[in-house]
Amino acid sequence: MKATLVYGLGQTGQSVLRFLPKATNIIAFDTRCDQERLALKAQFPHVRFYLNEVVPSENIEQIILSPGLGFDTFLQQAKGCSIPIIGDVELFLRHNTKPIVAVTGSNGKSTVVSMLHHVMRQCGVRSILVGNIGYPALDALNTDYELAILELSSFQLESTYSLHDHIAVITNITPDHLDRHADFEEYCAAKQRIYPGAKHAICHADFVESYPDVAVSTHYFAQHKLDNGAYIDSTCQELVLTASNTRVALSQLPAEQYLDNILCVLLIAEQLAMPLSECVNVLHGFKGLSHRLEKVANINGVEWYNDSKDTNVGAAIAALSRFEDSANTIVLLGGDAKEQSFRDLAGPLQDAKYIIVYGADAAKIIHDLPVNFPIIKANTLQDAVENAFKVAISGNRILLTPACASFDQFNNYVERGECFAKLVKQYSGKDNETDSKK
Repeated sequence: MKATLVYGLGQTGQSVLRFLPKATNIIAFDTRCDQERLALKAQFPHVRFYLNEVVPSENIEQIILSPGLGFDTFLQQAKGCSIPIIGDVELFLRHNTKPIVAVTGSNGKSTVVSMLHHVMRQCGVRSILVGNIGYPALDALNTDYELAILELSSFQLESTYSLHDHIAVITNITPDHLDRHADFEEYCAAKQRIYPGAKHAICHADFVESYPDVAVSTHYFAQHKLDNGAYIDSTCQELVLTASNTRVALSQLPAEQYLDNILCVLLIAEQLAMPLSECVNVLHGFKGLSHRLEKVANINGVEWYNDSKDTNVGAAIAALSRFEDSANTIVLLGGDAKEQSFRDLAGPLQDAKYIIVYGADAAKIIHDLPVNFPIIKANTLQDAVENAFKVAISGNRILLTPACASFDQFNNYVERGECFAKLVKQYSGKDNETDSKK
């Protein structure tokens, strides 16, 4: 009997095991053999598990791949044998019957889908938020929803084939995940997989790589005048949606840092025929996401910001652009570079007070930046925070915008951001203790 191989047993892989009928011949593989994976054997007694073991390749008819795992030798061989390799999102799409908004991009996609989900819910639409955010897509199939909002990574798009009749969005494209994709062109091609079969395409006018490479009704957004889409009229201080000739005073919108996201979300809402005035009204209730330019503390006149979600250079550039007085900014960069270049950060960082570089690829970051930059090298994030406390004075801001993945020291960017916030409080307490003893 032909078998289905579930490749990867994190949250996604476990949702696949729950979804597949028990009558299916299932093999499950994971590189880890920890307590959580061992417990799955009791939970799914009908499944044959291979935990950090060689998987028998015979009689496999399809592979369901978790997005966190790359194409290793086994998968390359399976692909060469024409064994279908799909993801959980593909399974979801094959069973979904509701309208879809699919969003990808190098940066901003989590904020866009979260903001859209908030707007839809507040306007009475039963939306679900799945994919690269929220809970696994397959777990949502049994819920009562009217609209599926999918955040999709390039990895998920590589194993997705059944997107159709959807609104497809690319928020932007900058180099990322070059440790997994052969080059930037391959990364862009993976992102472009979101467009075929779409009813409408939405993309950022300033990122030509995000423009659809297939024929589809396309709408653009940007913070400058456009003929088609959503833009900011700086003269009138208004947000403009050209299709419906809708104008919204910028004073009616929440924080300026979300302007690109708001433009994108309102453009999506327009394609969904939502009441735009109501959508604008409920935007103020959106609280933002953790680890995105999140103010952690103000200690002795020094402001500390956690932007741990910045896992690539493009995101760090966007974060740095939020502050005008960069001469007062101390920037913390570091982690796993994912083989990206940091040369594009030279301009945004040229006026920074200090650049504290840490982590596995600190040497690469230093190599890519001009030699005359005020760089301080640290080993770990803890060392970086300690150095920041030493050099900061009242009126400075400390910005954690790593421009790197977190996997050299942490499990994910959330753990990194939480560690940063904890360290700030910890070193603040030490400083206060020292001051009290003087």
